[in-house]
Amino acid sequence: MGQQAVSFVINVLLTDRHLRDRFAVSPMEVLVDLHLAADIELTRDEIEALVLAGPAIWRPTGNLTHIRIH
Repeated sequence: MGQQAVSFVINVLLTDRHLRDRFAVSPMEVLVDLHLAADIELTRDEIEALVLAGPAIWRPTGNLTHIRIH
């Protein structure tokens, strides 16, 4: 799935404030929940990149929900 999975997770983090807040506290739990709920498959490198980006990257941009993510 690769790029589609990463794009899906980024889109969810940018548009779902509740999930974004949970991700800030427990990113692995959120990624597992997304895997179970939406069958999202991420590689170890993709997981590491999302987690290392940290909550600071998602919060300021989270209010830009009017921008379409491609």
